[in-house]
Amino acid sequence: MNDALAYNENKVSKGQARLIMAYRFAANVEELSFGEKLRRFTLLNDRAPNISNNTAHIFLSFHSNEKSLLTDERLASIAQSYMEQIGFGGQPYLVYTHTDTANPHLHIVTTPILVTGRTINCHNIGKRLSAPARKQIEAAFHLIPAEKSRQLAPEELKPLNFRYQYGKTPTMQEISKRVRYVLSAYRFTSLQEFNAVLRIHGIMAFTGNHGSRQALAGGLTYHAIDESGCKIGVPVAASNIATSPTLPHILKQCAKNAVTASRRNQRLVSKINEILDTHRPPQEIAAAFRAAKIYAVSDSKTAETFFIDGQNNAVIPATNIATQSNRENKPHHRFLDHRLPDQSSTTATLTYTILDELLRPTATVDQYAQFQKKKKKRQKGR
Repeated sequence: MNDALAYNENKVSKGQARLIMAYRFAANVEELSFGEKLRRFTLLNDRAPNISNNTAHIFLSFHSNEKSLLTDERLASIAQSYMEQIGFGGQPYLVYTHTDTANPHLHIVTTPILVTGRTINCHNIGKRLSAPARKQIEAAFHLIPAEKSRQLAPEELKPLNFRYQYGKTPTMQEISKRVRYVLSAYRFTSLQEFNAVLRIHGIMAFTGNHGSRQALAGGLTYHAIDESGCKIGVPVAASNIATSPTLPHILKQCAKNAVTASRRNQRLVSKINEILDTHRPPQEIAAAFRAAKIYAVSDSKTAETFFIDGQNNAVIPATNIATQSNRENKPHHRFLDHRLPDQSSTTATLTYTILDELLRPTATVDQYAQFQKKKKKRQKGR
């Protein structure tokens, strides 16, 4: 609770957000201190000390074309209607309007812990309650439907770092943008390949721990990750992202991509072989890979390495590249194998050094920002 509240209050202090509603609080908005806000939620959370998931941080976004029509009073009414429809109408909650992006959006902070100590059922709440509530509110308040808004010109996007930096921008918003970008731009053919591309954006798709309710139900959540690949922050359910990139949707996309991915992959294999066959020092070869916008991503759990072509938007496991290289009667590059190198082999040692170089963070590359700039230019040219 403290993190969600602090995030929004920090935005307020920077002039990037305003608190427009404090529902079921014993004071006016302008009279509430941070401690009073936190204490109100803590009184309820203390009634269920064994419940770790005691915070609900809700994000409601609107199309940029509606910005001038969404007054604070109207936004507060929308928030109240939404909270009632998803079963949080009797809970205390705070409604913040954020002004740091082109599209207006709300953050609502509350708790699922009831005064009785029981909790509100939030399982699959996006599909069960949130989606119907959204559609009802769109009709009642004459808002642009989410389905139609995706056909309109996207909101203006600020240049962003290639890797999402948690805490600097809204989690829901950033994860949603980048997941949709990877889905539309890349031709991945497995969930592992999809995750490899997401990883260079600081995100991972998670199917749940083995045997968990999420895994058994085939659920999918998206998490921000740090440099070591560890999950940070609050996860975003796939059903809460526009286009609903759920697990069945991703797997269907994988099957569809498999039909057209081979040509892009062949170009990637040819480029990798072309660079490696120059027999330059490892650092120079790694620099050549980066200049060609080819990145390496390693999955620490499976020890699988993937190569990503940022120019042609292809992704392929390293083992597949080795196999295709052999088929073409080209030299077999040991660093594409996942076996430990023979320490007596100079070639193996050099090629693993190249891989080490490639696996270093590429924070200086701003591919995503370049993509957004090009998209903005195309929109202006229409």
